[in-house]
Amino acid sequence: MADEHYITVTTPKAGANILVDVPKTTLEWKHVTKVVKVKNPSTKSVDDKTILNNVSGVAVPGELIVLMGPSGAGKSSLLDVIA
Repeated sequence: MADEHYITVTTPKAGANILVDVPKTTLEWKHVTKVVKVKNPSTKSVDDKTILNNVSGVAVPGELIVLMGPSGAGKSSLLDVIA
């Protein structure tokens, strides 16, 4: 067969420690405000809309953080800002 190509994949043996130590970091955000431009399709005007206003928080290593709220409350926007 012409031009056959092969690759070899090597995997660690069962029980091998393949985890890498990563330094623990605390993530803190203070007074985050996010304003976006919103275009009104009927009037073609562009207005500012505040989607996050003065949001603060701390994420400590080992803690589980849960963001809950109704649709449009800003959960994804907050994650976008702090990511």
